[in-house]
Amino acid sequence: MKKAIALMLSLLLLASVITVAFALDSATGDAEYKVIVIYETKDPWSEGPFTVKEGDNYTLIVKTVDGYEFDKIKVEGEYELISQDGSTYVLKPKESLVIHVLFKDVTPTPKPEDDNPVSPGTGLNPTLVAVAAMFAICGVVVCTRKLLKNH
Repeated sequence: MKKAIALMLSLLLLASVITVAFALDSATGDAEYKVIVIYETKDPWSEGPFTVKEGDNYTLIVKTVDGYEFDKIKVEGEYELISQDGSTYVLKPKESLVIHVLFKDVTPTPKPEDDNPVSPGTGLNPTLVAVAAMFAICGVVVCTRKLLKNH
């Protein structure tokens, strides 16, 4: 739900930025593009808008985020990829851009807590050994009585 709201707000912001950018372009004659960067994590956030003049490059250096591993970027809008080295991208926008920085969640899954801190016993169960011994003794007594009565 948070992602959907963040995406809708980002798109609304982008639409208003593009409208303002086109108004400025027609007024000054110099084309400027807006770049918005959205970091897609459990709680997404955005940076920008950044202004890039027509013909200039925009350099994105992906920030590290605790518990997440950088995966890739997804760009909305037309651009030329000038270079890419690890998590650093140099783009030449041909229009306003929205850059989604995608991550993989790498936080370790906590193990369920053990309610019984004592590990279960292994090997022979002393209670079962005692019960088996009692049955064996009773069996010997019964057999001995029968043998004695018969003789």
